[in-house]
Amino acid sequence: MVFKRKKRPEISKPTDFQHIRKTYFDINSQTLKDLPPQWTSILTDEDISRTAIAAYERQRQREQQQQQQQQQQQQYSNQQPRPKPLIGDPCFLTPSDLEYLKSQTIVRGSGSSQQTLTNHRQTSPPKMSNDYTYHSHNQLIQIPRNTHLDRLYNIKSLDSSTDNRKPSVPNYQNELILPSNGKIKQATSPAVVTTREKIDGNTKLSLEDFVFALQKVVSQSDPRTMYDHFVKIGEGSTANVYIAIDKHYGTQVAIKQMNITKQQRKELLFNEVMIMRDYKHPNIVEMYGSYLVDNELWVVMEYLDGGALTNLLVTPTGETQMNEQQIATVCKSVLKALAYLHSNGVIHRDIKSDSILLSTDGFVKLSDFGFCAQVMNEKKAQTIKRKSLVGTPYWMSPEVISRTPYSTEVDIWSLGIMVMEMIDGEPPYFNEQPLTAMRKIRDQPPPKLKNPHKTSSLLQGFLGRCLVRDPSQRATAIDLLDHPFLRHAGNPSCLQTLLSEQTIAKGNLYVS
Repeated sequence: MVFKRKKRPEISKPTDFQHIRKTYFDINSQTLKDLPPQWTSILTDEDISRTAIAAYERQRQREQQQQQQQQQQQQYSNQQPRPKPLIGDPCFLTPSDLEYLKSQTIVRGSGSSQQTLTNHRQTSPPKMSNDYTYHSHNQLIQIPRNTHLDRLYNIKSLDSSTDNRKPSVPNYQNELILPSNGKIKQATSPAVVTTREKIDGNTKLSLEDFVFALQKVVSQSDPRTMYDHFVKIGEGSTANVYIAIDKHYGTQVAIKQMNITKQQRKELLFNEVMIMRDYKHPNIVEMYGSYLVDNELWVVMEYLDGGALTNLLVTPTGETQMNEQQIATVCKSVLKALAYLHSNGVIHRDIKSDSILLSTDGFVKLSDFGFCAQVMNEKKAQTIKRKSLVGTPYWMSPEVISRTPYSTEVDIWSLGIMVMEMIDGEPPYFNEQPLTAMRKIRDQPPPKLKNPHKTSSLLQGFLGRCLVRDPSQRATAIDLLDHPFLRHAGNPSCLQTLLSEQTIAKGNLYVS
């Protein structure tokens, strides 16, 4: 017998449906509104207080923040390193050193916009003869092009000096902020004075002497009771970098934790702490405090979430994007910081886009004081000229490479190269091997822009005042602050357009 399949009855859509209640959460009162009575009684019986809800919200926000920071750290670990700074004389490089330098070829730009160079993380930095060392530029902060912390605190310095007459100190009081007594601050502790004398005399400090002197300049508080929610954002052979929360103010800070027993040149660590402590300026990254915790030196600094200037030079497609107003704004801020440092007898010696940090509001600050040197001796009323080969090859001035005595003028040359970075997207000779680039800087006329027709005569004139081979004819920071080009500088807000979410996410999470 064959049965016919019954026809499936049709089910109609709901009719005359009414949504009697619409429950929602009121942000102001922190309660659920328009709940059915039975739900209201359940919640009331369970006694879920507003305090508990608020605590849950705070915990959830903290977890989200930590998760974002961990994602950023993971993202940065795959970034390519920047060219390493150099301290030493190419004439004394060993064959292995030369091969190491030759292996570094850096290409940036569209088509060849991906930066390529040998993976220095796979091998330890080669040592140069006469105790000269290369120091890794990418060991600590694993973020694009700003991985300079480890090389700041793990290098050899070879400063030598010649005495000259004391020059007049420029006066720029309306822009500069001098120490409270109007003079260069000098440490009064005998241990500190001894340490500074050893630095100037290139005498290597013992660990005991260094710790004893450091105890005189650091705070005696325990930073572990002052900060919490530590998130590691960088790791190197001698130091770690963290973002943490100030318990009292609830703000983020950057903390470098450096193992002092592993530092090859402890005097430079001491030198940077002293300079950051003694010289305060609105355009210099502020150090909040330094502490000794067991065998570690903790340096707590302001956290600049806008990242390094390097990240703003080109678009993701490799095209330059900074206009002349933005270039003038950056230059003006950097020159204010340099004028302040130079007037106090301090040279930076590593000016480049990596050393310039920004806040998300567009404020520009100078960082990276590991290569600083004092060029004014208050005690003897003399100017000290340096002869060390110090800095990053592409930004070095001719007199640094040729090892002739130099002073504050080297920062102005490096500033000019940084201006070319902002215009062309990279420094001159950036596709050359470092030794070749250094030879060209030393022997050839000042480098030229790739597309000078795209820049104004004022900008070209400003650049020409920076890139003068004769240091005595090169403009000073005070001179350049009065240059007509800087009249085009705008408010910090003009830099905010460059600080997109993508740029901030790739920013320098520290440092200075």
